[in-house]
Amino acid sequence: MELQKFNRYLALEEIPPMIELFLEKGEERKIPRNAFYLREGQKSDKAAYVAEGGMRHLIETSDGTDKIAGYSFKGDFVTAFSAFDGVGSAVSMQAYKDTTLYLLPLEEMYRNQSWESRHKALKIALSDVYGRLLLMHRGTPQERYKSLVGRFPTILNEVSLKEIASFLRMTPETLSRIRRKML
Repeated sequence: MELQKFNRYLALEEIPPMIELFLEKGEERKIPRNAFYLREGQKSDKAAYVAEGGMRHLIETSDGTDKIAGYSFKGDFVTAFSAFDGVGSAVSMQAYKDTTLYLLPLEEMYRNQSWESRHKALKIALSDVYGRLLLMHRGTPQERYKSLVGRFPTILNEVSLKEIASFLRMTPETLSRIRRKML
């Protein structure tokens, strides 16, 4: 059985041709571990396909610490969604390991994708993000962890437990206690 993707829109039949478009026409960019592809506030008119590695999406809190707001793993796409409105990125995007991206201007992507397929992908992506937001507010720390690992078990091989704790809005110590109880 194939493991479920972190982002469900990747299962759409329209995605493989988009991946091919990025690989054929996109500009390859290597991002070393811990280097930034895009910083908060920076504008971008490109989307990128993650061919190798992965990106963490960081937000800076009012006390100056970085929190993980999301991920783009190998086989996923990464973009500053605020770029669709022409404003700066709401998050910084940092490689959590050596990463290869294929960048394509949004206009090129739009020319090769119907409004219907874009709408379908965005609808699923919005549903996923909203579901995660609701779980963060109403789910216990244990429920949040179980949901994440149940949906995307390979995350445990991709990023550190400290990062998973940040993404799930809990301390690393809380995550350790949850994991011990589950053994």
